[in-house]
Amino acid sequence: MSAKATDKVIVITGASRGIGLEWTKQASLDPNTFVVAVVRNVSTAQLLEPLVAGGRVAVVEADMMRPETFTCFKANRAVKQAAENISAVTGGRVDVLINNAGGWFGAGATSSKDMSISTPDEWSDAYKLNTVGPIFFTKALLPLLEKSALKHVVNISSFLGNTGFHESTNGGFGYNSYSVAKGALNFATLKYHLQLKDQGYTFITLNPGYVATDLTHTQEQKAPLTVEASVSRCKSFVDRLTVAESGGNFSLDGSKEPLVY
Repeated sequence: MSAKATDKVIVITGASRGIGLEWTKQASLDPNTFVVAVVRNVSTAQLLEPLVAGGRVAVVEADMMRPETFTCFKANRAVKQAAENISAVTGGRVDVLINNAGGWFGAGATSSKDMSISTPDEWSDAYKLNTVGPIFFTKALLPLLEKSALKHVVNISSFLGNTGFHESTNGGFGYNSYSVAKGALNFATLKYHLQLKDQGYTFITLNPGYVATDLTHTQEQKAPLTVEASVSRCKSFVDRLTVAESGGNFSLDGSKEPLVY
């Protein structure tokens, strides 16, 4: 299955479950949109199978904690990686990249505000998945985005990555390593915007709200948003996104949220 020349091509990471899966579902309802769902392991992404059967979705593997799976850094490499596989099904073009894959680890998955209980491995993993992964996956797809008239990159962040939230709540919810990694993603998005704004790119971070997913269902405070409602509101904003919004951090309804670093 591959995109038509007239299709809007959207690449979504972390697409096997939660927000990424729901975004894939909603985007693929448009007969003029082709979605590339990026997952860590195709064999465990059974929930995508009905969408692939519908003809508007292709699945590509990439491990967001292993940038070496993103693209062939050496021209003579025999095994194609994610960027090459995406190019093969999209005709070499990507219009919208949604860096959705993310997660928390160790003490960073708890409401504890105690920094001393975390570990170096936890922090390393949080940065690999939430910051380094999106930075270098974007880099891998820049040649495909360059061929688009849109060139939109949407990095899914969190209100936990906003320093103002933590200051106003005296430490926020905890989730220390996750929060800092998402804050770093916000900053990296701004850096990409400043680098490529004159080339027609749009880079934003988007806070989907506190959403009930399998990542949050064990948390002490019940998430008030369904994944369907969150994605519907986020998608509505992204569908009308323009280059004028580039460099901004937004709520799921498109309201601009200030960031303090």
